Amino acid sequence: MRHIAYLSLVIFTATLISACSGGGDSTSTSASTSSCTETGPYACQTGASEPLYTYQWALNAPQSFFATYTEVSDGTTDLKVEAVHKQGIKGQGVNVLVLDDGVDINHEDLKANVDPSMTWNFQTNTSDPTPTGIGDAHGTNAAGIIAAAQNGIGVMGIAPRVTLGAAGDMDGEGITALQKILAFGGAPWSINAHVINYSLGNNPKEPPEYSNNSYAQGSQPQANLRGGKGVIIVQSAGNEYVSINGQPNRVCPKVDNRLQIVSCENPANDTDLLFPLRLSIAALNPKGYRASYSSAGSINWVTGLSGEQAEGNYGEEGISSSVPRAFSNGPTIFSTDISGCEKGYARNPPNTDALTQFSIGGTAINLAKNSNCNY
Repeated sequence: MRHIAYLSLVIFTATLISACSGGGDSTSTSASTSSCTETGPYACQTGASEPLYTYQWALNAPQSFFATYTEVSDGTTDLKVEAVHKQGIKGQGVNVLVLDDGVDINHEDLKANVDPSMTWNFQTNTSDPTPTGIGDAHGTNAAGIIAAAQNGIGVMGIAPRVTLGAAGDMDGEGITALQKILAFGGAPWSINAHVINYSLGNNPKEPPEYSNNSYAQGSQPQANLRGGKGVIIVQSAGNEYVSINGQPNRVCPKVDNRLQIVSCENPANDTDLLFPLRLSIAALNPKGYRASYSSAGSINWVTGLSGEQAEGNYGEEGISSSVPRAFSNGPTIFSTDISGCEKGYARNPPNTDALTQFSIGGTAINLAKNSNCNY
């Protein structure tokens, strides 16, 4: 479930970058475009320039493909960022670092925004963070939500003109505590980050990755970054509302098997989330409710938008009995995936990550809309 559950915080990351001037009505154009100074072929335009934008419900729910499918969407819940995009505010001048399982930096919808001096792979000790595992597409997915370019291809990120950096294998077994410290602004490739998106949650039952003392000894404290303003770090609140680490036998307070009273795990139990300068981000689904998996607790700062699970061609149908009923209906977040149909969430069969025809290589819908499985 990680690939849908942790996306709420990248939604918040990118909204933070691109939507600092009051959103307003996403259908209003005159006031927002009159003062636009953006230049280029897509200046002052919304993501409607991109072929898959209709499925990006979080950017424009009323006009999205899912608006009329009431079982999976309320048709109104979105980020109201179109007015900002029409003003030409799209993340220019902001450096975003995605710390995750890697990012496909040569992806057709990402490479224009990638800064090679802000990339690293802990497994290979090289500057190429492109993942190699068949299902290691989470970081690429997160990067696209934030920074997919506005180029008439695929999707558009919430902040499509940011400078993008990435680290690969952040959750690998071989990474040391010191390396993780350096990833948060203490290495040459991370020192220029303005915003860090950390989509990998810790196991609350494991020891913390590092102590306050060890972090303070890092070569570049977080507070000194971004010209002394401090780097902004957003981290997922977790997926433990209904279970711990996907273990269904965990006994959590429930009225019955379908109605749960409180979160199965409190984010405050994750010592990493208690670290200064971290913002804990929870998840809201396309119907405007807490996402079924999103951990709830008092330390959550913001609730961003994220997907649920739904079947059909694109996620417009309700989930079947094959999917645990603890998870609610709703389309996922459409974003970039590892290039090609051999790896990623969208790939050739057998593909246990896919519920929709869009993501199953070789189906009619896939061939028509996503033939290279890049999304």
